[in-house]
Amino acid sequence: MLFFSDTNVLVYFAKIGRIDLLELLLNGKGRWCASVANELSDWIPTYPSLQRTWKMLGDPIYPEKPEYQEIRIVRESMLRPGDGAQKNMGEAETIVVVRNRFSGAVFLTDDRDAAMRANNEKIRVVKTVQLFDLATRRELITTFERDMYLRQIFVD
Repeated sequence: MLFFSDTNVLVYFAKIGRIDLLELLLNGKGRWCASVANELSDWIPTYPSLQRTWKMLGDPIYPEKPEYQEIRIVRESMLRPGDGAQKNMGEAETIVVVRNRFSGAVFLTDDRDAAMRANNEKIRVVKTVQLFDLATRRELITTFERDMYLRQIFVD
């Protein structure tokens, strides 16, 4: 089973300095799409540990020509008034690529609209909280650490 991440999940793990934990959880089965890799590049000045992501997730997967129209349609379905020109591009690209070429892959996202769209496309979604719950069950972190990390990500 492959795991495709959106940008926010990667940034959250970098924010708490635990890209290594995500790497353990993905166990060499993490992937990403080109738009996510491009978005992540903007975060490297803030979180230099994100440079490790290229090694962890491998070469970004680019959409094939017929998928570009589908990506635009999926992206537009998730947009809200005032969203920027690139908002939801990584999520839309990931949904289309997973749906078309990686059946059974899991989408890692905390974006509510992207999660709903992925579920409608029969793509399993896992959120950051679930990743930390898994890390706790596997005894990679303690319950105290899980709670501390989640506070740092979502409250601080």
